[in-house]
Amino acid sequence: MLHSLDYFIKTGKRHTNNICEDYIICEEKPTPHIILSDGCSTAKNTDTGARLIAHIAKKYINEFQKYIESGEIGYELLGKMIITKAKKIAQELGCGLDPSCLNATLSIAILLNNEVRVYVYGDGLIITINDDNELEVTQIEYSGNAPYYLNYLVDPVENYKYSKKFKGEKIITYSKFNIKNFELIRKKIFTKSKFAPICCTFSTEIFPTVIIASDGLDSFVKKASTIEVSKIELVDELKSLISFVNYTGEFINREVKRAIRIFERKSIFHLDDLAIGGFHFEKEEAN
Repeated sequence: MLHSLDYFIKTGKRHTNNICEDYIICEEKPTPHIILSDGCSTAKNTDTGARLIAHIAKKYINEFQKYIESGEIGYELLGKMIITKAKKIAQELGCGLDPSCLNATLSIAILLNNEVRVYVYGDGLIITINDDNELEVTQIEYSGNAPYYLNYLVDPVENYKYSKKFKGEKIITYSKFNIKNFELIRKKIFTKSKFAPICCTFSTEIFPTVIIASDGLDSFVKKASTIEVSKIELVDELKSLISFVNYTGEFINREVKRAIRIFERKSIFHLDDLAIGGFHFEKEEAN
């Protein structure tokens, strides 16, 4: 099975300081992987924390690939390993980083033999196209729009502050569309505990396209005046953002850039930072 992987990242209009708090790693070796972290806008130096978490995740999924593949290192243990190491490094840097800098989401997509394993810690989106030309979108959100970050597992102060204000329920919206006309086939919304694992496995034989994205993908608005904006529905964004003409080279970067240029001419902008990365698979032709 041949594969390609690519990504796109851009600062949102809401971030007037022009610092992108999303971060993404997309690499082929030693194990093909995409790692995405989205920092919390209300936390100090969250862009630094997101980068640190992403690079620790990269280190561990490559070092412990066989244990991750076998399930010996599962969703919960992997998350705790990553955030524990990130917290230790942040403290050892000795440059006064606020502990809340590690308040960031983490999404991982890793190719393991003929499967893509996806882990989501916090909010985000998983998007797939299956071999029946169906688009499947899983959007992970939280009540109160307040994700439960990995950092809360190792920082009692941050965990206490969160628990006093929020229940932390995960709200998961699953939608399936016909990719040709974007007609809705099925939609289901359900809630889970903030600790419930989000770990999915996709066969490359059945799902030729697997994408992960930050919640900035669902932050597009149309500006009607200096103060009036209207929310663009996620499905309407996806019609343009993932209408891939081909999968050669920078297939995500190319298509998303093109779509955003068209959106901006229509006064449509993404308010939040946007990061999106994905795999595409094609069967090798027989000689």
